[in-house]
Amino acid sequence: MPRALTIIIPTKNRAPLIAGLLAGLRNLDGLARIQPQIVFADNASKDETWKILQSAAPTFPVPLATVKVADRGKSAAINQAVQAANGTTLAFLDDDVIPDQRWLEA
Repeated sequence: MPRALTIIIPTKNRAPLIAGLLAGLRNLDGLARIQPQIVFADNASKDETWKILQSAAPTFPVPLATVKVADRGKSAAINQAVQAANGTTLAFLDDDVIPDQRWLEA
């Protein structure tokens, strides 16, 4: 059964910022009720970004998928993440933000 919402986040070499973004996503109001799928598309990071995402996925409170993207560019990452999405609505976040706690419910 498809989810109502998939959050897509393309990323590349953002290891220092990913922990803050993941914490912000965990703290979103309505996360348990809305249960979005979250898809990170890692565009061939050369830092610890992929490793951080892989270790967060098993214990994340909602489905967190990671897609490794070989083609260069943000558009390629977004396109592959869309292919992995199962939500009927897609929302896009950049990898250098921490969403407001009320973002998901809004």
